Amino acid sequence: MRAALAAVGPATWSELVRHLRPDRGRQSQALRRLVDTLVASGEVVRSRQGEYRLAAGEKVAGEVARTGRAAALRLLADGRSFPLAKDSRLREGDRVEAWLAGEVVEAARVVEPSPAPVVGLLQQLARRWFAESLDPRVKGRIDLVTTPPGRAGDVVEVRLLSVSENRAEGRVVRIVETGNEASRAAEALLTACRIPRRWPALVSDLRVPAHVTAGE
Repeated sequence: MRAALAAVGPATWSELVRHLRPDRGRQSQALRRLVDTLVASGEVVRSRQGEYRLAAGEKVAGEVARTGRAAALRLLADGRSFPLAKDSRLREGDRVEAWLAGEVVEAARVVEPSPAPVVGLLQQLARRWFAESLDPRVKGRIDLVTTPPGRAGDVVEVRLLSVSENRAEGRVVRIVETGNEASRAAEALLTACRIPRRWPALVSDLRVPAHVTAGE
């Protein structure tokens, strides 16, 4: 597989099949399992366009730190930080395996998700419970490993236990207290964006003099 990617360069699944010509039965299934294993290990990188390529550089482990929209990886080995490429799905505090090439790192997989909870909408399908994520960095549904408290439709906070390219698992750690539909939507948005509800005491103690008006 590595030799094939080295020969053809970045390639889609159909291009790999044309190059390697596996049988449609067991050989094709074995090839798919091999590709998935290499992607999971980080040796092969799959782009959003569905192209596979060999990872380049040195394999490292680190923790994600964010400053606004920018993200960096702080290496666990020596504390050095490098900017992250294609970081849109990573959260502050995620521990990841990545490939360091020059001065840029590219994350391969999340080894330990951030302890910060993800806000989601509790749902049930047959006997399976899941939370539909409201966090822009965690797309889609989060499969719940235990039966959660609450009921379908509740806004909840979920602690992620594992994250892969196609699946996330977690458990509910808190039901977000809400009232009517409008307040529930507002509460979910505030929680997902981590916007504080209370002002610091210093700000709360400020008083605008009565004689000052908006036009003055």
